[in-house]
Amino acid sequence: MRLVFIVLASLFLFSSCGGGGLHPDAGPAVPKVHLSKEHIDSGDVTEVKIDIGDISSEEFIVKVRYPLGLSYVYDTSFFEINRKTYDTGPDHNLADSSYNYLVYFLNGNDIRYSGSLELNFELRGVSEVAAGFVEVDIDLDDLEVSNLSEFTIADPRFTMVADAKIRVDG
Repeated sequence: MRLVFIVLASLFLFSSCGGGGLHPDAGPAVPKVHLSKEHIDSGDVTEVKIDIGDISSEEFIVKVRYPLGLSYVYDTSFFEINRKTYDTGPDHNLADSSYNYLVYFLNGNDIRYSGSLELNFELRGVSEVAAGFVEVDIDLDDLEVSNLSEFTIADPRFTMVADAKIRVDG
């Protein structure tokens, strides 16, 4: 009887563990943020690369939050998927009294990918940032809700899951 219990317990443990899988609360993908320069002067640019892996859904939202002392450089956004480049722009480029936000809605109809992709864009230093962060949140895209109303600056529902330090000398 004890042997049967050990075998059943082992089967349960091994069937519930998976190599490379996501924790149920991890979200639809896992991002990593890289900056070409973590310390810039006002007027200088840093290139932002967000590696997005372990994609478990074809519909998700990439939200990027960064300090007001930085601004998005228009027409610099692109996705790289399997060494192919796709020009894009953020669906939202908004600011509140504390942060700037870039928001990208992705779905399988827009971009075909194989488990991972890169989002690239540039940020320009416009004023001093003593100790800031470029942060990323990834959420499921609710296809029942219009993208225009799914993200609002009044309630960005931002939970940082990856970040990189940035400093701008004014």
